[in-house]
Amino acid sequence: MHAALLSASYFFLNRTFMQSIGAALLKASQSLVHRKHVGVKRVALFIVGPGPVNELGDAYLPGVQRDLDAYRTFFESPLGGAWESYEILTLKSPSKYSVKAHLKLASKADYAFIAFIGNEVRPSKQDTKLITINNKETMLDREFMEDGGRRTIIFDCNRKTAPAQAMEKAVFADSPLPDFDRTNCRKYFDRSLMKCSPVVVVAHACRDGEYANDDHSYISQQIRQANNYALNLKYETCDSYYTLRIAQVHARASAAVRAHSKGLQNPALERARPEDSFPFCILAWSFVKD
Repeated sequence: MHAALLSASYFFLNRTFMQSIGAALLKASQSLVHRKHVGVKRVALFIVGPGPVNELGDAYLPGVQRDLDAYRTFFESPLGGAWESYEILTLKSPSKYSVKAHLKLASKADYAFIAFIGNEVRPSKQDTKLITINNKETMLDREFMEDGGRRTIIFDCNRKTAPAQAMEKAVFADSPLPDFDRTNCRKYFDRSLMKCSPVVVVAHACRDGEYANDDHSYISQQIRQANNYALNLKYETCDSYYTLRIAQVHARASAAVRAHSKGLQNPALERARPEDSFPFCILAWSFVKD
């Protein structure tokens, strides 16, 4: 029932004269989910704009879909916080009305993680960015930050494919991860979230005037660094839990992206200190003690 309502809402949200119907169906689908959901309410919203296309102009750059799939797989894993599939929503070249409806939905959650992959343009006389969400409409980046709450926003914009000799392909670690407990990973991820103040943390995959590489992306490095953290952490004890926070994973991912791009791509983080930003990954076993 939830899937049918969600699918119907997307159909109507992208049709100009039926958007109010779509918004109502979206709200109904989430109300149905939350009626059965117990605990902290999360929303992960992945939005893809029309900018990143290949040379033929007929599809997104391959890294875009790869990163979307990797994000979903990571988020649903114990290490990523054991998100439920219904908590993760993906929009591709959506209408502005649809984006606003989903951002409104995200504002009702205890925590929202929002990632945008597409194009941005900085107006010459404004301290804001215009985000290209489809072939006809744009939004100001600050519109993604409205309504506050606990929110992380990733802007992975202005992607392009780098020359093969300048950048090696991103490869995720093949080593098997420790056997983390899914129930406890979700429990302590939620606990760590709710200890954080209701602030908005914003990360950019590159600075103004730079391009974000599609092959060795900032997003792929976030996930890689989380995996490396889990594989290499020297555990003092297995009856506790460990987190790598947004600001911490950003520092590690940024260093890797900067090195691989030879300084041409420099990710930036706003409004966050390492000690109080939201968790990105969690390490917890079945015998963790409160």
